[in-house]
Amino acid sequence: MKIEFASDSILQKYFEEMMLVLSALESVEEDWGESLLTDESSVSDFMMRDYERKAFEKALGIKVKKDHKIVDLCKKLRKKAKKAKE
Repeated sequence: MKIEFASDSILQKYFEEMMLVLSALESVEEDWGESLLTDESSVSDFMMRDYERKAFEKALGIKVKKDHKIVDLCKKLRKKAKKAKE
């Protein structure tokens, strides 16, 4: 049996956005904000019901699909923040 650890190098580039995601996760379900996220983590890992995903979307202020990777949400958050500054 070979065990491989998932990378978090991409997420490290999006630290502030990742913290926003963790905060939004915490607002949906207690203790989700303490989740260990990697470059491979996705929304589907949290097995959210539709109402939980909608609450997560509302907390983030962006559209969230079950198949989105967390790193993709971080990229969307950064893009949104850049547009807001313009």
